Amino acid sequence: ELFMTKSPIEAVIINPGFVKPTMLMEEGKKLTQKMWELCEAKNGTSRAKDEFGPMMDHFMEYSALQPGTHVSKVCEAAE
Repeated sequence: ELFMTKSPIEAVIINPGFVKPTMLMEEGKKLTQKMWELCEAKNGTSRAKDEFGPMMDHFMEYSALQPGTHVSKVCEAAE
């Protein structure tokens, strides 16, 4: 978008950890479930979910327990 509007492009890298509150976790769960369904439909087996599901579940549990950084702090850091 910036390129197409001939606006200057400024690159900023910020690692805020876990930005909260957002709906990313809930939306991510829905997308993950859809992904497992598509994998099973395509491959005819639940192998992907069987192999990688526990790792995904662990990451979601871990993420939920992490303290959050409010999105306003990300904006402040980018200024």
